Amino acid sequence: MSDRTKDDFGIPEVEALEVIDFSAGSEKTRHDQYVEYTHELSEDSAEATSRALVRFVPLAYGGLLGGLNDAVLLGILGGLGLSIAFDLYMGKNSMMRAMARRIGTHLCPMVALLARRLATAMQHRGWAVPSVLKDRHCGAA
Repeated sequence: MSDRTKDDFGIPEVEALEVIDFSAGSEKTRHDQYVEYTHELSEDSAEATSRALVRFVPLAYGGLLGGLNDAVLLGILGGLGLSIAFDLYMGKNSMMRAMARRIGTHLCPMVALLARRLATAMQHRGWAVPSVLKDRHCGAA
């Protein structure tokens, strides 16, 4: 047998660990003594966060994809188009529908006037006038 020890091989001494059981505490803690954190958002916050993500993520990915192809502007425009499509899919929660409705109330009278003038010009030339141009009205007549 050899008379070499653990120190000769570079093996450190290991001490025994003492196991302490904290589960059987002698004093009870009060329930309101500590702050309770919840990791869940409220329903309104979760919905608002998901709406923001649905609108922002396609735009960010479009920019990143455009950066890979050396066409950042084209990527951002593609991401913007996809973001608008996802936003319109949200129905009554869509921001784009609300903006389009607001812009449409201002632009509709001008578009209707141009459509009627175009219809009149087409009639003077003897061309067939589509009913969409003749009967273009905005809101209350």
